[in-house]
Amino acid sequence: MSDSSLKKTILFVDDDVAVLAAMQRMLRKTNDSWTLEFAQGAHEAINRLVTTRVDALVTDVAMPGMSGLELLSHIVEGHYGFLPVIVVTGMMDKDAKRKAL
Repeated sequence: MSDSSLKKTILFVDDDVAVLAAMQRMLRKTNDSWTLEFAQGAHEAINRLVTTRVDALVTDVAMPGMSGLELLSHIVEGHYGFLPVIVVTGMMDKDAKRKAL
């Protein structure tokens, strides 16, 4: 796909810069298909949602300041249209998993 305006944008949200850097390295070869955006934390993600067209969002659950679940609630309550969200976590907390669903 050569026209960057046709590429879908995925926003990755995590408070750990090393995780975001690893995602960027792993997905670097997909740049022809996707525009990859990275936000360090939920508040930065909200700012990106206001200024950038985002077609899908991948967020961690455990983040300081605002959790991924709080970000998800903000997205559901906001006016962002249909936005697929993938919630990832290393936590074994079944309650957090249920809340994300």
